[in-house]
Amino acid sequence: MIDVKKYLGLSYDINNEFGVNCWGLYKLIQKQERGIEVVMFSAMNSSIRAISDKFKTELKLNKHSHRKVVQPENLDLVVMLKPMKLASIYHCGVYVDGKVLHAKGEGQEGQVWLEDIGSLSDWQVEFWRHV
Repeated sequence: MIDVKKYLGLSYDINNEFGVNCWGLYKLIQKQERGIEVVMFSAMNSSIRAISDKFKTELKLNKHSHRKVVQPENLDLVVMLKPMKLASIYHCGVYVDGKVLHAKGEGQEGQVWLEDIGSLSDWQVEFWRHV
């Protein structure tokens, strides 16, 4: 079982240099908890829109060896989508016992949080499993 306490409070860093962004946290947990090397992706710039567009495209093209599942298991990828007027925002985290462990912030401010899946009512939530 994952010890979420060792990830809580990690610094948020959109560029994964001095902390983790949401995908960087997922990648870190897969490596440390399951020994799986998940491919990192990088956007042309670190704007939320550029990262969301890159994430959506690479997930759709299955560049990271994941398949969508209906019933999540611990350590599955939680993909969150928030439709906006100009562009949708994508975010992700790690499923742990009905909760999502995720790095959230803006710019260089923020940290890793654990929240109930139900608290994400503003988001469309999907679950993906590394294969």
